[in-house]
Amino acid sequence: MKPYQCTEYDWKLFKKIIQVYQERFAEKLRQKYIDILQCDKTNLEKFFLLEDSIYHDKKRKIFNIDMRRSQLVYNLIILLKEGSITLQDCNDFSEPLKNILASFIQTIHITNK
Repeated sequence: MKPYQCTEYDWKLFKKIIQVYQERFAEKLRQKYIDILQCDKTNLEKFFLLEDSIYHDKKRKIFNIDMRRSQLVYNLIILLKEGSITLQDCNDFSEPLKNILASFIQTIHITNK
């Protein structure tokens, strides 16, 4: 099987849509942080829960994307694996790229069983 060569269409779409993915994921994190601040714990416990959460969340791939064209497939696979995006988020990409991502998801589900 020939390795996927990133098309101009996929690359331009990724560069455009990554900010949408980041904003949407940041909103999920914001809600998580609000929930931490509103939980039934002491202020000190809330502080350390929030600090720990932010520390780990800022290391997520979605906020540390390697924006080289050669890394497109790898980036999407990592974002799918860490739950930052879903396969449905990739519907606008080309069929060959969607097939690669779908195969990856299928492999992950088989491996995780």
